[in-house]
Amino acid sequence: MGLYSEQRVDQLIDECTKTALQQIIGPFGLSVAMFDDRDGGAVDTTHNAREGFMSDELKADYEKRGEYDAQKSREVHSAKAYIERNRELGRQKENGEGINAYSNKRISRNAKTDLDHVMAAKEVHDDRARVLAEIDTADLANLEENLQLTLQHTNRSMKQMPIDEYIEKLEREKPQRQARIKELEGKKDLTDKERKQLENLKEEEDFDPEIARKLDKQARKAIEKAEDKAYYKFIKKDKNGKIHLSKFAKNQLKAGGKEAARNAIRAALGELLVVLVNQTFLEVKAFIKERKQATGNVFVEIQNRLKRVVAKVLAKLKQWEENVKNMAEGFISGFCSSLVTTLINVFAMTAKRFVRAIREGIFSIIKAFNILFFRPMEMTEEEAMKTVIKLLSGVAVTTLGIAAENAINTFIQSVPLVGQFASIITPAVMGMLTGVAIALISYYVDMVFHFAKMREETFKELLNAGKLQGVYAELLTKTGEGFVSMGEAYERMIETNAEVLYSLDEVEVSGARILRAYSSVNMTGLEVSRGNEILQRVMSATSSVRIGLADEMVATRAWAASRKKA
Repeated sequence: MGLYSEQRVDQLIDECTKTALQQIIGPFGLSVAMFDDRDGGAVDTTHNAREGFMSDELKADYEKRGEYDAQKSREVHSAKAYIERNRELGRQKENGEGINAYSNKRISRNAKTDLDHVMAAKEVHDDRARVLAEIDTADLANLEENLQLTLQHTNRSMKQMPIDEYIEKLEREKPQRQARIKELEGKKDLTDKERKQLENLKEEEDFDPEIARKLDKQARKAIEKAEDKAYYKFIKKDKNGKIHLSKFAKNQLKAGGKEAARNAIRAALGELLVVLVNQTFLEVKAFIKERKQATGNVFVEIQNRLKRVVAKVLAKLKQWEENVKNMAEGFISGFCSSLVTTLINVFAMTAKRFVRAIREGIFSIIKAFNILFFRPMEMTEEEAMKTVIKLLSGVAVTTLGIAAENAINTFIQSVPLVGQFASIITPAVMGMLTGVAIALISYYVDMVFHFAKMREETFKELLNAGKLQGVYAELLTKTGEGFVSMGEAYERMIETNAEVLYSLDEVEVSGARILRAYSSVNMTGLEVSRGNEILQRVMSATSSVRIGLADEMVATRAWAASRKKA
């Protein structure tokens, strides 16, 4: 374990150096130098256009839009949609059903009315999103939601003012207006001019800000929806009915292709630069360390070391399969990051540093996806999982680093003398910090997997030991059962021997009686002396057997007793 820890610390230092170099050269170096990131991304969106973030192309188109002059006003008010809407609301007024949109009060048949653009036609004309979507002012301004019936004085007093601005004007003038209304209503006889003024003042007093804001919101929502629908298309038809790529599709393909190509070059170039710088550092370190013992020509030694550096770079160049793979991953991630950035900017504007964070994140995620689902043959499943975790951790650290870059840059700018070099120092500082952080996380991931593997192996050993103990216990149990069976067998043997001994005792007793009977009779005359000798020998053999069985039974009983005790 001690040796392992030392090896890992040495490896950690090397990884810190290499990862710091990769970060300085990659996200904080080549990425900044090669990509002209801007707030809102490379592709114009209607959301960003409304917020004032436009590409140079859109800025040029916006400058060419022309002024909202009398001619443009006539085009708007003579458009078919405007005339039809005016005619429809005019019929409602003649039928006594006309409603003032801004007060929700009925309009008399004889009242002078106008068809008002809730969002002023001039404001529609100057809308940057309209220019981006390439919609004619008359078509967009004359949407049904943007055309409302109101009294003539209200429409003409608003002029080109937005609703909120007109409401503020009415609020400012409210005290004077109410005082003038009270004054005119107190007069017995009013001139035609005073009567008209009182009518207009009451009309302004009836103006309902809440209703007006609601109508304004609905109108703007409808206009924005129309702009989005017109712009976010991949194909569209021209006036002649021919189908071609839309402006949005062309912009996205152009930006995505440019980003993909640059990212592919950056991926390949970054690997070569990391090898070049890292090998140069190693040779310089070795040169300084070994120079004290060296006795040769210093220039020859430097030349040899430079040759080794060049050889390392050339060897990296020859690994064409890996280089092509890196470029392919860079190309795909570049195009995907451009698309993701655009999708985000459809709804919310991204700062340029987060455009870079998205690019770096997509690049690492694609690498992780490739390793996870297309794992190289020489890589184990555990190694693949570790690499994926390291890549995703790197995404998080790099994103945090990019987010903090602005704060670090501001701090460095505030330092006397050093501040003028902030643009050079900041990428180096952030690259080193994020590189060291990523290397430390990688070290921690390796240690976690290492100790997890150790715990797994220890558990397996304990499990195997437990299994062996179980087998041993089972063998002991079977052995014990065998001894019990043997004891029972010996018990039965003892019982059998006892029975045999009893039988032999009976035989011996009977034989003794016979011998006594024979001894009292003179058998010579009867010629049975030979039978006596045979019977005597049988009795003697029986006695020997009896003695042997008795001894064996004693020994068996002693052994059985010792086994039971065990």
